[in-house]
Amino acid sequence: MSVARGPWLTTAVFCSGGKDQLAVIDSVDVIAGTELDISLMLGVVRDDHDGALDLRLTALSPGNDEVGLVAATVELPAARDVAGRVLVPISIGSVQDGTYWFELRLADRLVTRIPLHVTSR
Repeated sequence: MSVARGPWLTTAVFCSGGKDQLAVIDSVDVIAGTELDISLMLGVVRDDHDGALDLRLTALSPGNDEVGLVAATVELPAARDVAGRVLVPISIGSVQDGTYWFELRLADRLVTRIPLHVTSR
């Protein structure tokens, strides 16, 4: 059996606030409002992945509609065992009440799904 090689996700955390003043949002916290404007901080280790890394983040709304959010190419540290930090902005103009599921793909491979509960109250 072959073992899949990197890139590896070490951290995936929702955050609020600006780039210099990030505050962690727990995935079980209730986010109130009619718009969603947060960030997803990622820690990614290159391992034996060479070159830039394709990243894709999508969200499934509570109604199971796909919301395309971010597709980007990111550069990671040259060292194969050092995590690079990537801050991904998330903005959804009109949110529905319920749980959103965010799917993160690195190099076309699904690496995690993260829930976030949103309410308009």
